[in-house]
Amino acid sequence: MTIKKLISIADIEKLSAEKKNECPVTPDTIITPAAVDLAEERGIQFVKHNFSANESNAHTASDKIVSDIFQLLKNKDVLQALITSLKDEPYTSERDGSGVEIISGKSVRMDSFIEGNKRICGQILFKNEIKNTEAGLLMLEETDFSIRTKSQELNLILEGDLSVKINGKSYKAQAGDLVSIPAGIQLERSTPRKVKIFYVRS
Repeated sequence: MTIKKLISIADIEKLSAEKKNECPVTPDTIITPAAVDLAEERGIQFVKHNFSANESNAHTASDKIVSDIFQLLKNKDVLQALITSLKDEPYTSERDGSGVEIISGKSVRMDSFIEGNKRICGQILFKNEIKNTEAGLLMLEETDFSIRTKSQELNLILEGDLSVKINGKSYKAQAGDLVSIPAGIQLERSTPRKVKIFYVRS
C-alpha cells in the first residue's frame, strides 16, 4: 500500500504566505480541484519532481512505515495501550517550587500490579533511582500472594486487615499498624476482604 501525497487549499495558502510561486509534485501526487484553482489565482505553478533511486526507495520505505502504523492502530489492544499511555498522571497533585508536593489520595488511579489480576493493584507515588527508594499505595482484595522481597519494606496499613505469613507462622496487622519487612525473605500477604497499604521500599 502506497500513501500518496495530497495537495489541498491549505498547502497552497501556506506557499502563498511564504511568497513561493512553485509547488513541487511527484507523478503520484493528488491535487484537489480547489487547490488547482487557488494556485492559478495566486500565480503558483505545479513543478513535477522525479525522485532519484535513493529518494524513491526512501519514499517507499516511509510509505510502508505509515502503512504499518495504520495497521497497528486497527488492533484494539494496541490502540487501548496507546490511549492509556497518553493519559495524564495517575493522580492529581499540587507542587511547590521548593519541591514540596501534595498528592490527592482520593485521585490516585490504582493499576494492576500483576497482569490480569485486578485483586492486586497499586500505584507508585515517589521514586528515587539514585537512592533506590520507592513509595506508593498497594491494595489487595480477597487474595493472597507470596513473594521473595528484594529490598527492605515498610507497610503502613491504611484500611482493612492484613495477614503476613512467614516461616509457617501468621501475624495480623490492622489499620494504623506498621509492618517492617526485611530484604531477602519469602513471605505471604493476604486479606479476606480488602486492605489498603502505604508502602516504602529501600
